[in-house]
Amino acid sequence: DREGIKGVELEPGNPLSMVISILGFADDIWLASSSFEELQRTVHLVDIFLAAFDVELNPGKSMYAAINSDRERTIGLYRFVEGEKTMVPLQTVPHNQGYRYLGIMMQPNGGWQAMTSTVMGKIRAWTSQVARSKLAVDHAVMILRSVVGGYLQYVLSAAPLGNIIMERIDKLVAAAIFKCAGLTRGRRTAWAFVDGKMGGFGATSAVSLRRA
Repeated sequence: DREGIKGVELEPGNPLSMVISILGFADDIWLASSSFEELQRTVHLVDIFLAAFDVELNPGKSMYAAINSDRERTIGLYRFVEGEKTMVPLQTVPHNQGYRYLGIMMQPNGGWQAMTSTVMGKIRAWTSQVARSKLAVDHAVMILRSVVGGYLQYVLSAAPLGNIIMERIDKLVAAAIFKCAGLTRGRRTAWAFVDGKMGGFGATSAVSLRRA
């Protein structure tokens, strides 16, 4: 407070809203500010505080993301380079590029396309491998429930996925199961995603099946 650090208000206008300037988890530190100048000041203060305990932030492993802003600015850490105090810039994340923080993909422009692309890529690879494996149906269901279901629980605990994406995931899972059962889709299918209380999932469909 004495340094004038205000942080970011999570729900502006709400008198009960939480204000956050620093979050720490294990060896990760997340800093937030509503202005560029304040953020640079916060970074500097945290750097000074950690230096008192012989801990040094690594500029090469630190990132700066301007949320919902296309303006290019540089945030940095002050280091002595060849005897002179120099500001070493942090990595700047482009506003339309995703970055990973604590295992979750984020985008500075508020979109989730990068994370969605990562999720779909993993699930597409897993279901494709199961479909080619010639596993028994019960084994295929067990594997998909564990791998895809577990992964979705992890992702959805931290970030949203739209209904369209969930339907695509359902189709991929069901198609892999049908393939292992020696079945294929006969006509246009209506799908629904089922999130079970036990952490499993199931694909339900209104579909005409025929032997593959």
